[in-house]
Amino acid sequence: MKKADLAIIAGILLIALLGWWAFSSGSGGGEVYVVVIKDGQEALREPLEGLDTVWDDGHNRVVIKDGVVRMEWSDCKNQICVHAGSIREAGQQITCLPNRVMVRLEAEDAGLDGMTY
Repeated sequence: MKKADLAIIAGILLIALLGWWAFSSGSGGGEVYVVVIKDGQEALREPLEGLDTVWDDGHNRVVIKDGVVRMEWSDCKNQICVHAGSIREAGQQITCLPNRVMVRLEAEDAGLDGMTY
């Protein structure tokens, strides 16, 4: 392997590393909000930091505690939303399609990102 080959490989790795770093910067330091949407209507919007609460509509139970959000219970058949696990960073979401419930984390200063485009 020649020195030029190593330089090309190092350059590609550097570009990949910079791209990963740019898109994994999270919410950019702004406040993160928990947003629960039921049937297309916003049912809850609260700052994630310091919020310990439970949102329940009789079909889904969302637990927000210690900066982490999870779907604790759902009466839907497939339970994909319950098995989705916890979310803690802006841009993440949990969706229960049968019950038309979406829980997502939004950054206060959200701009364009890889998902928005």
